[in-house]
Amino acid sequence: MIFGLKVMLVNRFKSTQGESAVNAQEIIFEIVKSVFPSNAEIKERNNSLLIDWTLNNDPGRPNQRSKTIILEISQELLEDLPNESQAKQEQCFGQISTFLQQELANFEPNHNTLYGQETPSERWVITTQIAGLGINADT
Repeated sequence: MIFGLKVMLVNRFKSTQGESAVNAQEIIFEIVKSVFPSNAEIKERNNSLLIDWTLNNDPGRPNQRSKTIILEISQELLEDLPNESQAKQEQCFGQISTFLQQELANFEPNHNTLYGQETPSERWVITTQIAGLGINADT
C-alpha cells in the first residue's frame, strides 16, 4: 500500500473518533480497494465484503468473474482499534494490508464453474490477531 494513503487514512480515522468503528471499517475498505485489482467489484453484505473481478482469460466467456472472496472484518477489531495509539493503528492498518496482499498472492481466481452455476468462493477473516492487536501492547 502506498505510504501516503496509509497516513491519510490514519489521520482521517484519528480526527473523527466519535464514529470510530464506522471509520475503521471505511479505512479498511480503502485498504481493500488499494490491494485488489482495479477492476474488482466490491459489494457490502451482512458485515462482509464480497470481492470479485472479470478474469479476461477465456474468449468464450469474456465476462467470466473470478472466484468470490468473502472478506469479514471482526467486530472486535472494529471496536478495539479506536482505543489504540496512532502508532499502533498505523501498524495495524499496515498488517491488514500485508495480510490481504499475501492472501491475494496465494489466491487462485480461476475456476471451471459452468455458466449459470454459482461461482465458488473463499472466506477470509480479518481478526484482531491478524491486525496485530494484543501483541506488543507497549507499542
